[in-house]
Amino acid sequence: MEDPTTSVMEEVIQEPEAAASLKREHPEEPQDEAAEKEEGDEVAAETDDTQDPPAKRAKMEPVEPVKLGPKTFNSGEEMILYFANILRAVTVNQNMNEYEVMVLTELVRQGHHEAVDKIGPGIKAFQARENPIYGNRCMYLIRTDGEAVDFSYRKCCEKLMPLTQEELDKIGMKLRPQSGGGGG
Repeated sequence: MEDPTTSVMEEVIQEPEAAASLKREHPEEPQDEAAEKEEGDEVAAETDDTQDPPAKRAKMEPVEPVKLGPKTFNSGEEMILYFANILRAVTVNQNMNEYEVMVLTELVRQGHHEAVDKIGPGIKAFQARENPIYGNRCMYLIRTDGEAVDFSYRKCCEKLMPLTQEELDKIGMKLRPQSGGGGG
């Protein structure tokens, strides 16, 4: 028997203009700065001072808001904290609600450097899952062909709204080293 939310989510993903008219299913939750670390951040490596990753640059003035589906983000801090809270709050291996699907779909489309490859034939759902290699929670995109593909919400956020190390320190996160590929 087919899950009734699956067909609704597929319609939302295939018809983005219809998705914009949907309202959020739950209200904004207050941010708790003490609990804002993405799991696995405590093992993030320190960066070499010879590198100049985007997040190490001085803050750009002014930052233009970024709209992802029905949600607008006014800062990189707000964006990263929003997705960190989702990753922490959702039940592992359970499909996220329609609102989060719309926001995450646009995050991947606009922010991922390999969005076309990640999305493949289409997006069916998003889930938080345990990473089999590192043992921490990760975001997974479930494609319409059934394949589950992990991606880094942080890399997507940092592409859309780069943060300085000072800004990351404020929210309890570390600058991640720039890698030559793999993951994300």
